[in-house]
Amino acid sequence: MNLRSWLRKWSVFALLLAPLALAAAGPNVIELGIVRGKPEGGVRTVRLERGDSFALAVRSDEALEVHVHGYDVKLSVAANARASVRLDAKLVGRFPVTAHLHGAAGRKAHEPTLLYLEVHPR
Repeated sequence: MNLRSWLRKWSVFALLLAPLALAAAGPNVIELGIVRGKPEGGVRTVRLERGDSFALAVRSDEALEVHVHGYDVKLSVAANARASVRLDAKLVGRFPVTAHLHGAAGRKAHEPTLLYLEVHPR
C-alpha cells in the first residue's frame, strides 16, 4: 500500500468518525470565573443556537447564587468552589446571567451581570 492510498483510507475513516466524536463530547461548556463579584475577563456574550445543549460551570471566590434569566435557573456556588448546571437552549433571545450577592442587613443585594447568553434560531 502506497502513502497516497493509506492517507485516503485514513481520511475517509476520520470523516466517518468525526460526527460520532462530536456527539460523544457532550454539551458545550461555558466556563465562568467570578472574583469579588465580577466576571474574570469582563462581561462577554456567548452565542448558541436553539436546541444546543450546554453546561454552565461557575467558580467563585465568595459564596453567591448565579441566575440565568429567562430560563429561571439558579445555581448556588460555595466560596472557592465550582458548581455547574446543564441546560438546553430552548428559548430564543438574549438572556443575562447575573450574580445574586448578599448585601448587608437592610440593604438591597447587588446583582451584577456576569455574562449574556444569545440563543439564535437554527
